[in-house]
Amino acid sequence: MKQIKFLSVLLMMLLANFAFVSCGSDDDGETGGADSGAPYIGAWKATHMEIIEDGESYGGSLPAGYTMELTLNADGTYRYYYYSPGEDGDDAEETLENGTWSFDKEESKIYCELIDDGDNWSYSLMGETTVVSWTATKLITQFREEDGYFQKTTWVRK
Repeated sequence: MKQIKFLSVLLMMLLANFAFVSCGSDDDGETGGADSGAPYIGAWKATHMEIIEDGESYGGSLPAGYTMELTLNADGTYRYYYYSPGEDGDDAEETLENGTWSFDKEESKIYCELIDDGDNWSYSLMGETTVVSWTATKLITQFREEDGYFQKTTWVRK
């Protein structure tokens, strides 16, 4: 039951909030982070996520078959892709977003503007996505809403 709730929360979060987070240290021996050389353009794949909601914590590696990928291009555009294979009779879900992005080194925040069907709107929550660490091989971010919702995701270079 907890896994179903986790997956439901994960899916809801992904569709409603384009944010990503994680904590930890780089095990690859690299120095650096949000203050030294970010942003690192390229393709990133989520490997781990933790969510705290309503006082309950869910987390771990992304389940088999799930895909979360983010490509940050040097021209300031991004591509976000999410795939869930569906479980217990639910249909598979797939999301593809394209837009523009920027990194505020002083605030260590990523800002994105989604472009969909020719209409632009800003994902204001992206202004709240803090980059904890950003090296050439690992991206760690942090997101928190006023209602206490907290999300952490670890991304590694593809």
